[in-house]
Amino acid sequence: MDPSDPSPPQQIGYLVNWDVQKNVWDYIFGKDCCSVNFTESPLIVTEPYFNFNSIQEGMAEIFFEDYECQGLLRIN
Repeated sequence: MDPSDPSPPQQIGYLVNWDVQKNVWDYIFGKDCCSVNFTESPLIVTEPYFNFNSIQEGMAEIFFEDYECQGLLRIN
């Protein structure tokens, strides 16, 4: 994760920069920070009302495929 990257991953609460957000998630869920094992623990994600389907599907794909998450609850 590059802290000097000026582009935020979200604008007005919506995910717009997948690469930056994925770097944030990699750091948070990595060994150096939280070291979460999603094969044993489900994940709760907050999102804005009326979130776009493409964003919801993209997040689900990342969490299920990259982090091997067994369960995902999206709430707003």
